[in-house]
Amino acid sequence: MFKDYLGNKRQRKWTNSCQKDQLFDVYVTHLEDRQYQSSTIEKYLQSLAHYTSWKDTHRLSSRLSEHDLIEHFLTVHLSNCHCPPPARKQVKTMQAALNQYLKVLGETRFTLFSNPDLSRSINNVVQDYDAYLKDVCGLAESTRFYRRRYIGGFLKQLFGERRVLVSKIDADAVVSFIKERADRYTAASTAVVACSLQNFLKYLVFRGTPAAIKEASIPRRAAYTLSSLPKTLSREQLSLFLDAFDCNTPKGKRDYAMAVCMVGLGLRAREVADLRLDHIDWRKSTIELSHQKAKRVDLIPLTSFVGKAMIDYLQNGRPKTSCQYLFVYHKAPVGEKLAVMGVRHNIRSGFERAGLSWATPHMLRHTVATLLLEDGQSIKAVADVLRHRCIDTTRIYTKIDFQHLDLVAMPWPGGEI
Repeated sequence: MFKDYLGNKRQRKWTNSCQKDQLFDVYVTHLEDRQYQSSTIEKYLQSLAHYTSWKDTHRLSSRLSEHDLIEHFLTVHLSNCHCPPPARKQVKTMQAALNQYLKVLGETRFTLFSNPDLSRSINNVVQDYDAYLKDVCGLAESTRFYRRRYIGGFLKQLFGERRVLVSKIDADAVVSFIKERADRYTAASTAVVACSLQNFLKYLVFRGTPAAIKEASIPRRAAYTLSSLPKTLSREQLSLFLDAFDCNTPKGKRDYAMAVCMVGLGLRAREVADLRLDHIDWRKSTIELSHQKAKRVDLIPLTSFVGKAMIDYLQNGRPKTSCQYLFVYHKAPVGEKLAVMGVRHNIRSGFERAGLSWATPHMLRHTVATLLLEDGQSIKAVADVLRHRCIDTTRIYTKIDFQHLDLVAMPWPGGEI
């Protein structure tokens, strides 16, 4: 079966040398079931053949897991690969192909943290730092992504291709790195850079190798609490947005259900992507949301408005799949969990069709809070819906509650009474 996707004799001869006929047939069936295009299947086959051929010819420790072998292959072998064509050498394609291979084996997805633009010494530090963020701090992947990026850039600016020496990290290096980005970044983005460096110094102390700088020495860009107003949609604009989805198509039903989850429940895009079927209690009309960062579970009500959209998608739009996540891909890889970027992309597409191209997915969450206040709900009720642990986080919405602000406004001195 897999030989049908090999375009020429050279490819067949090279692939046959791997002696993995049964494995490749199962792999091809897996890709066909997920409706990958023939050209993609061919690329993935070449990638898998490259990996299995390398693994067979290199005697590595049998104690290494498949994830360790793949990481060694992508970070070490590909950087100095001299294998003849048709061996694939693009890291992105190889990683995608090998992740599908791991699915065939029934193992978890592999994520390559190593940045090819960074030295091995820096990558080792960044990977260990990421493990600290995940296991000790309990941060989500979306937060860890930015921490890794900024710390990797900082270490590269300071050490280049040289080995990382923590004792060489001083205040001048930190200040220089932040100042360069403060000229190009917004205040919020600059604060993320400073927070990343501060957290990295805590990590060094945790490891017992503190740098020659204290956290208090990190400069902060001025940022004023509640100085800005959250952008929201009006009721008319929200109606236009929801009407922009074609609920006569399977994909339209999925995208509409995702939009309704954000509008009706105030969910974030990542929370929508992480919704699981086994977390929905249809009898009690509740949804269980787990939070990796806060190490807690929230139980929220499933309203009829949201439930009807979900049921319509499950019965009439969702492809047949064993995936336990509610929202899945409708194109290759069909039936697999929809990534958070996919959620954001489809919500933005809805905004564009509604003529609201300036809107963002997170703006729906602000809109939910604003509409609740307009309907007379208390700030505590809004905080509960948004699942804010501290009510101070919800205070910003009081600035746009013009209906209640008018009631407490004092007359202007010298004005009409």
